[in-house]
Amino acid sequence: MNLEEEMINKAGKELAEHIDFNIIADLLVDECGWTRIESSRPLERTVFEWLNVNCKHHWKHRGDVILFESIKDANWFTLKWS
Repeated sequence: MNLEEEMINKAGKELAEHIDFNIIADLLVDECGWTRIESSRPLERTVFEWLNVNCKHHWKHRGDVILFESIKDANWFTLKWS
């Protein structure tokens, strides 16, 4: 496989993962009552450490989007990181 094919495959994989996440995000928000937050700042290691320590329920992320199972967790995140 040459460099061009590798780049095309990588871009295709990233696009597929992005689409999959958005479909799952829409289902979780619309059907399960999760909360979607788009971060105004880059998500760095300290943010993920905070999420792991402080969130009482499940959360998922991709890029600058974080999904929270609990509205309370989403509110605390917004207060802390906005």
